[in-house]
Amino acid sequence: MRRNRIKDVLESLSTNGPLGTARRVLMHLHEPAKAIPGAAPAVTAMARGVFSLQQFLDASFDRRYGTDTSGVIAVKDLRIEKGSLALGNWYEPAGEKTFRQIILELPIDPRDFVLVDYGSGKGRVLIMAAELGFKRVIGVEFARDLHEVAQKNIEIYERRTGRPNNIEVLCTDATEYMPPNEPLVLYFYSPFTGAVFRKVLDNISASFEANPRPVFIAFYGRNPESLEDLDAMGFDKRELRLKADWTRLTMYRGFIYAAPIGGKRVGIAAVAPPLRMPKLEP
Repeated sequence: MRRNRIKDVLESLSTNGPLGTARRVLMHLHEPAKAIPGAAPAVTAMARGVFSLQQFLDASFDRRYGTDTSGVIAVKDLRIEKGSLALGNWYEPAGEKTFRQIILELPIDPRDFVLVDYGSGKGRVLIMAAELGFKRVIGVEFARDLHEVAQKNIEIYERRTGRPNNIEVLCTDATEYMPPNEPLVLYFYSPFTGAVFRKVLDNISASFEANPRPVFIAFYGRNPESLEDLDAMGFDKRELRLKADWTRLTMYRGFIYAAPIGGKRVGIAAVAPPLRMPKLEP
Protein backbone atom coordinates (compact mmCIF):
# COMPACT_ATOMS: atom_id res chain seq x y z
CA MET A 1 0.00 0.00 0.00
CA ARG A 2 2.77 2.41 0.95
CA ARG A 3 4.67 1.54 -2.23
CA ASN A 4 1.57 2.31 -4.31
CA ARG A 5 1.18 5.69 -2.61
CA ILE A 6 4.82 6.57 -3.31
CA LYS A 7 4.31 5.53 -6.94
CA ASP A 8 1.20 7.73 -7.18
CA VAL A 9 3.10 10.72 -5.78
CA LEU A 10 6.00 10.20 -8.20
CA GLU A 11 3.62 9.92 -11.15
CA SER A 12 1.82 13.07 -10.02
CA LEU A 13 5.11 14.95 -9.76
CA SER A 14 5.92 14.10 -13.37
CA THR A 15 2.51 15.12 -14.71
CA ASN A 16 1.29 17.80 -12.29
CA GLY A 17 4.51 19.21 -10.86
CA PRO A 18 5.18 19.91 -7.16
CA LEU A 19 2.37 22.44 -6.66
CA GLY A 20 -0.26 20.26 -8.31
CA THR A 21 0.95 17.26 -6.32
CA ALA A 22 0.91 19.21 -3.05
CA ARG A 23 -2.64 20.31 -3.79
CA ARG A 24 -3.75 16.73 -4.39
CA VAL A 25 -2.06 15.44 -1.24
CA LEU A 26 -3.72 18.15 0.85
CA MET A 27 -7.11 17.39 -0.68
CA HIS A 28 -6.59 13.73 0.24
CA LEU A 29 -5.70 14.73 3.82
CA HIS A 30 -8.62 17.10 4.29
CA GLU A 31 -11.17 14.61 5.65
CA PRO A 32 -8.77 12.49 7.80
CA ALA A 33 -7.41 15.71 9.36
CA LYS A 34 -10.81 16.48 10.87
CA ALA A 35 -10.36 13.57 13.28
CA ILE A 36 -7.11 14.99 14.68
CA PRO A 37 -7.28 18.05 16.97
CA GLY A 38 -5.65 21.03 15.31
CA ALA A 39 -4.82 19.16 12.11
CA ALA A 40 -7.64 20.49 9.93
CA PRO A 41 -6.66 24.18 10.33
CA ALA A 42 -3.05 23.25 9.55
CA VAL A 43 -4.06 21.46 6.35
CA THR A 44 -6.22 24.43 5.34
CA ALA A 45 -3.35 26.84 6.00
CA MET A 46 -0.98 24.74 3.89
CA ALA A 47 -3.53 24.63 1.05
CA ARG A 48 -3.79 28.41 1.14
CA GLY A 49 -0.01 28.62 1.11
CA VAL A 50 0.20 26.42 -1.99
CA PHE A 51 -2.40 28.59 -3.73
CA SER A 52 -0.55 31.79 -2.80
CA LEU A 53 2.73 30.35 -4.08
CA GLN A 54 1.07 29.40 -7.36
CA GLN A 55 -0.24 32.94 -7.78
CA PHE A 56 3.21 34.38 -7.06
CA LEU A 57 4.94 32.09 -9.57
CA ASP A 58 2.30 32.68 -12.24
CA ALA A 59 2.64 36.45 -11.81
CA SER A 60 6.29 36.28 -12.91
CA PHE A 61 5.03 37.06 -16.43
CA ASP A 62 3.52 40.33 -15.24
CA ARG A 63 6.56 41.22 -13.16
CA ARG A 64 8.65 40.85 -16.31
CA TYR A 65 6.52 43.09 -18.51
CA GLY A 66 4.61 45.26 -16.04
CA THR A 67 1.33 43.86 -17.35
CA ASP A 68 -1.81 42.58 -15.63
CA THR A 69 -2.67 39.09 -16.91
CA SER A 70 -2.83 37.07 -13.69
CA GLY A 71 -5.71 35.96 -11.51
CA VAL A 72 -8.85 33.87 -11.88
CA ILE A 73 -12.20 35.57 -12.62
CA ALA A 74 -15.60 33.88 -12.64
CA VAL A 75 -17.76 34.40 -15.72
CA LYS A 76 -20.52 35.93 -13.57
CA ASP A 77 -18.12 38.72 -12.58
CA LEU A 78 -17.37 39.70 -16.19
CA ARG A 79 -19.06 42.42 -18.25
CA ILE A 80 -20.65 40.63 -21.19
CA GLU A 81 -22.37 42.74 -23.85
CA LYS A 82 -23.04 39.95 -26.32
CA GLY A 83 -22.68 36.19 -26.29
CA SER A 84 -23.74 33.20 -24.21
CA LEU A 85 -22.71 33.67 -20.58
CA ALA A 86 -23.87 30.17 -19.64
CA LEU A 87 -21.49 28.41 -22.05
CA GLY A 88 -18.37 30.46 -21.25
CA ASN A 89 -15.69 29.33 -18.81
CA TRP A 90 -13.93 31.38 -16.15
CA TYR A 91 -10.90 33.52 -16.92
CA GLU A 92 -7.55 31.95 -16.12
CA PRO A 93 -4.31 32.84 -17.92
CA ALA A 94 -2.37 30.21 -19.83
CA GLY A 95 0.87 28.96 -18.31
CA GLU A 96 3.98 30.05 -20.18
CA LYS A 97 5.63 26.62 -20.18
CA THR A 98 2.49 24.82 -21.35
CA PHE A 99 1.81 27.29 -24.15
CA ARG A 100 5.36 27.12 -25.45
CA GLN A 101 5.31 23.31 -25.36
CA ILE A 102 2.15 23.25 -27.49
CA ILE A 103 3.52 25.70 -30.05
CA LEU A 104 6.81 23.78 -30.25
CA GLU A 105 4.87 20.68 -31.27
CA LEU A 106 3.46 22.36 -34.37
CA PRO A 107 5.32 21.47 -37.60
CA ILE A 108 5.37 25.09 -38.74
CA ASP A 109 7.44 28.24 -38.99
CA PRO A 110 5.41 30.76 -36.91
CA ARG A 111 6.51 33.57 -39.22
CA ASP A 112 4.24 32.09 -41.91
CA PHE A 113 1.15 31.78 -39.71
CA VAL A 114 -1.51 33.91 -38.05
CA LEU A 115 -2.40 32.82 -34.52
CA VAL A 116 -5.96 33.39 -33.30
CA ASP A 117 -6.60 33.03 -29.58
CA TYR A 118 -10.27 32.34 -28.86
CA GLY A 119 -11.17 33.68 -25.44
CA SER A 120 -8.05 35.84 -25.32
CA GLY A 121 -8.85 37.36 -21.93
CA LYS A 122 -6.22 39.79 -20.69
CA GLY A 123 -3.91 39.01 -23.59
CA ARG A 124 -1.15 36.83 -22.15
CA VAL A 125 -1.25 34.31 -25.02
CA LEU A 126 -1.27 37.18 -27.51
CA ILE A 127 1.95 38.61 -26.08
CA MET A 128 3.62 35.20 -25.89
CA ALA A 129 2.63 34.42 -29.49
CA ALA A 130 4.05 37.75 -30.65
CA GLU A 131 7.30 36.93 -28.84
CA LEU A 132 7.43 33.57 -30.60
CA GLY A 133 7.42 35.26 -34.00
CA PHE A 134 3.96 34.72 -35.45
CA LYS A 135 3.18 36.74 -38.55
CA ARG A 136 0.13 38.24 -36.88
CA VAL A 137 -1.73 37.58 -33.64
CA ILE A 138 -5.48 38.06 -33.14
CA GLY A 139 -7.41 37.87 -29.89
CA VAL A 140 -11.16 37.20 -29.79
CA GLU A 141 -12.83 38.03 -26.45
CA PHE A 142 -16.48 38.63 -25.56
CA ALA A 143 -15.95 40.21 -22.11
CA ARG A 144 -15.55 43.97 -22.47
CA ASP A 145 -13.58 44.41 -19.24
CA LEU A 146 -11.05 41.69 -20.17
CA HIS A 147 -10.75 43.16 -23.67
CA GLU A 148 -9.93 46.59 -22.26
CA VAL A 149 -7.29 45.15 -19.93
CA ALA A 150 -5.75 43.28 -22.89
CA GLN A 151 -5.53 46.52 -24.87
CA LYS A 152 -3.66 48.18 -22.00
CA ASN A 153 -1.37 45.17 -21.60
CA ILE A 154 -0.45 45.23 -25.29
CA GLU A 155 0.34 48.95 -25.06
CA ILE A 156 2.53 48.27 -22.00
CA TYR A 157 4.28 45.42 -23.81
CA GLU A 158 5.03 47.64 -26.80
CA ARG A 159 6.46 50.41 -24.61
CA ARG A 160 8.45 47.93 -22.53
CA THR A 161 10.01 46.14 -25.49
CA GLY A 162 10.44 49.23 -27.66
CA ARG A 163 9.16 47.52 -30.79
CA PRO A 164 5.78 47.69 -32.53
CA ASN A 165 3.51 44.72 -31.94
CA ASN A 166 1.55 42.74 -34.52
CA ILE A 167 -1.39 42.07 -32.21
CA GLU A 168 -5.04 42.80 -32.91
CA VAL A 169 -7.69 42.42 -30.20
CA LEU A 170 -11.38 42.10 -31.00
CA CYS A 171 -14.24 42.39 -28.53
CA THR A 172 -16.86 40.23 -30.22
CA ASP A 173 -18.92 37.08 -29.91
CA ALA A 174 -16.71 34.22 -31.10
CA THR A 175 -19.64 32.68 -32.98
CA GLU A 176 -19.72 35.71 -35.29
CA TYR A 177 -16.00 35.73 -36.02
CA MET A 178 -14.59 34.29 -39.25
CA PRO A 179 -10.85 33.61 -39.25
CA PRO A 180 -8.66 35.27 -41.90
CA ASN A 181 -7.85 33.54 -45.20
CA GLU A 182 -4.23 32.83 -44.26
CA PRO A 183 -2.36 29.85 -42.77
CA LEU A 184 -3.69 29.60 -39.23
CA VAL A 185 -2.99 28.36 -35.73
CA LEU A 186 -6.24 28.52 -33.75
CA TYR A 187 -5.66 28.35 -30.00
CA PHE A 188 -8.30 27.26 -27.49
CA TYR A 189 -7.69 27.15 -23.74
CA SER A 190 -11.16 25.58 -23.33
CA PRO A 191 -12.82 29.03 -23.38
CA PHE A 192 -16.39 27.88 -24.03
CA THR A 193 -18.42 24.74 -24.59
CA GLY A 194 -21.58 23.36 -26.17
CA ALA A 195 -23.39 25.21 -28.93
CA VAL A 196 -20.95 28.12 -28.85
CA PHE A 197 -17.95 25.85 -29.42
CA ARG A 198 -19.73 23.94 -32.19
CA LYS A 199 -20.68 27.15 -34.01
CA VAL A 200 -17.07 28.38 -33.82
CA LEU A 201 -15.88 25.06 -35.26
CA ASP A 202 -18.50 25.31 -38.01
CA ASN A 203 -17.09 28.74 -38.93
CA ILE A 204 -13.56 27.31 -39.03
CA SER A 205 -14.68 24.41 -41.24
CA ALA A 206 -16.52 26.78 -43.60
CA SER A 207 -13.46 29.03 -43.84
CA PHE A 208 -11.21 26.07 -44.63
CA GLU A 209 -13.59 24.61 -47.21
CA ALA A 210 -13.85 27.98 -48.95
CA ASN A 211 -10.07 28.43 -48.93
CA PRO A 212 -8.07 25.23 -48.23
CA ARG A 213 -4.80 26.13 -46.51
CA PRO A 214 -2.71 24.98 -43.55
CA VAL A 215 -4.95 25.20 -40.47
CA PHE A 216 -3.95 23.87 -37.05
CA ILE A 217 -6.15 23.83 -33.96
CA ALA A 218 -4.37 23.72 -30.61
CA PHE A 219 -6.72 22.72 -27.77
CA TYR A 220 -5.82 22.67 -24.08
CA GLY A 221 -8.51 21.36 -21.73
CA ARG A 222 -10.39 18.19 -20.88
CA ASN A 223 -14.09 18.71 -21.60
CA PRO A 224 -15.25 15.43 -23.22
CA GLU A 225 -18.00 17.14 -25.23
CA SER A 226 -15.53 19.65 -26.70
CA LEU A 227 -13.14 16.87 -27.65
CA GLU A 228 -15.97 14.99 -29.38
CA ASP A 229 -16.86 18.15 -31.31
CA LEU A 230 -13.25 18.54 -32.41
CA ASP A 231 -13.01 14.90 -33.44
CA ALA A 232 -16.14 15.31 -35.56
CA MET A 233 -14.33 17.81 -37.81
CA GLY A 234 -12.31 15.00 -39.38
CA PHE A 235 -8.96 16.73 -38.92
CA ASP A 236 -5.80 14.78 -38.21
CA LYS A 237 -5.39 14.53 -34.43
CA ARG A 238 -2.52 14.14 -32.02
CA GLU A 239 -2.59 14.20 -28.22
CA LEU A 240 0.50 15.80 -26.72
CA ARG A 241 2.60 14.51 -23.85
CA LEU A 242 3.06 17.73 -21.95
CA LYS A 243 5.59 18.11 -19.19
CA ALA A 244 4.40 19.51 -15.90
CA ASP A 245 4.23 23.27 -15.60
CA TRP A 246 5.42 23.97 -12.07
CA THR A 247 3.49 27.23 -11.88
CA ARG A 248 0.11 25.47 -12.22
CA LEU A 249 -2.14 23.65 -9.77
CA THR A 250 -3.97 21.71 -12.48
CA MET A 251 -2.74 20.23 -15.75
CA TYR A 252 -5.14 19.50 -18.60
CA ARG A 253 -4.85 17.53 -21.84
CA GLY A 254 -3.27 19.07 -24.93
CA PHE A 255 -4.21 18.26 -28.54
CA ILE A 256 -3.24 19.38 -32.02
CA TYR A 257 -5.70 19.04 -34.90
CA ALA A 258 -4.58 19.65 -38.50
CA ALA A 259 -6.77 20.20 -41.55
CA PRO A 260 -6.01 17.77 -44.42
CA ILE A 261 -4.63 19.58 -47.46
CA GLY A 262 -5.76 18.30 -50.86
CA GLY A 263 -7.30 15.25 -49.21
CA LYS A 264 -3.94 14.32 -47.68
CA ARG A 265 -3.40 14.08 -43.95
CA VAL A 266 -0.79 16.42 -42.51
CA GLY A 267 1.02 13.78 -40.47
CA ILE A 268 1.08 15.47 -37.08
CA ALA A 269 1.11 12.07 -35.40
CA ALA A 270 4.86 12.14 -35.94
CA VAL A 271 7.07 14.22 -33.68
CA ALA A 272 7.27 17.76 -35.01
CA PRO A 273 10.70 18.99 -36.12
CA PRO A 274 12.51 21.00 -33.44
CA LEU A 275 12.16 24.76 -33.82
CA ARG A 276 14.43 27.40 -32.40
CA MET A 277 12.19 29.64 -30.36
CA PRO A 278 13.29 32.92 -28.76
CA LYS A 279 13.22 33.26 -25.00
CA LEU A 280 10.34 35.19 -23.49
CA GLU A 281 12.36 38.20 -22.43
CA PRO A 282 11.74 41.94 -22.79
